[in-house]
Amino acid sequence: MPTLDINTIRKIGDPVHSNKWTFELIRVPEAVSSSSSVVPGDILDPQVVSLDLPRIQVSTIEVVHRGVSVNVPGHVDFEKQIAITFIETSSKKIIKFFEAWRSMVSKISIPVGYTPTGNINTLKGSFKVTMLNRQLKPLFSVFFEGVFVMSLDLGQATGDKGADIVRPTITFSYDYFYFDKVF
Repeated sequence: MPTLDINTIRKIGDPVHSNKWTFELIRVPEAVSSSSSVVPGDILDPQVVSLDLPRIQVSTIEVVHRGVSVNVPGHVDFEKQIAITFIETSSKKIIKFFEAWRSMVSKISIPVGYTPTGNINTLKGSFKVTMLNRQLKPLFSVFFEGVFVMSLDLGQATGDKGADIVRPTITFSYDYFYFDKVF
């Protein structure tokens, strides 16, 4: 067995690209599920090419107490966007579903609100991404709540002669996220 050193660790590669990810819808807005054939619990495509995991940032506050300066945790903030790239085949199921969701969200005017059925909260959903190891066993899951589609980039067509595979990148906005326990 080879020895473990820093060069061996560097050869492992990016875990996002060396592991497989699944994407599962938990809650789909009623308006979106009625206009498309996707319902909660559907796994749109277990082949997630890449995704941005959430990053939490804690700002520190310097407090001086009796002449001693101490840093204490301050405001906790996180980016409220995530971009996921899928592999899409000729079925176009992913593109059709998220385009329907994005078009409903784009009709909303913030000062006026979404009419006739409600406001932006009626178009928010939730989903879960799960990281699988090389034996396809789950390692951990990240749940995203209050999600809606911000943008849809169809990406580039890949493949020989005819290019029947595309890699769409969907950017989501979310209210909060949480990690599930490690399996």
